[in-house]
Amino acid sequence: MKNYNGCITALMNYNGMILDMGVEDQDGTPAFYILTEDLKHIRVTITDAQSIVSVCSWLESLNTDVDVEFKDFYQFRCTIQAVFKVYGARIGNYMHYDNTFLNSMKKSLHVSDKAIATVAGVGKSTVNDLTRGLTKHPKFYTVARIHSALFKLNEKGQN
Repeated sequence: MKNYNGCITALMNYNGMILDMGVEDQDGTPAFYILTEDLKHIRVTITDAQSIVSVCSWLESLNTDVDVEFKDFYQFRCTIQAVFKVYGARIGNYMHYDNTFLNSMKKSLHVSDKAIATVAGVGKSTVNDLTRGLTKHPKFYTVARIHSALFKLNEKGQN
């Protein structure tokens, strides 16, 4: 794995479950991130070709058989989502879900199901069904995206 100037050391050293991954804006600079199982972000700022190669190399190390390359940020986001879907399927498609955390975060952030769904990239009815407890065994990927969206909404609210 290529690790130019140690820019992905924290990423390489993490060996727990990944709850989400993507590209986000960090102080005006794009950054690749993963959301760890202890709900912390590990970020790699994408500032040059070397950091892109390092992140691509790390994504390839997940052995998802997704063709990892960087053409532009839109394409890269789609690639990251494809890698995460394969990763999520590998660790288990469905999980037992208790909606207590989702409902408490939704209440404290004063956000609607639609706002959560928009940030998570899932349907409003999916979030609504989870908040009402209608879906007892949702897909891991769906829950991960929704919880990641809650943390993004929380960060926006704190800024």
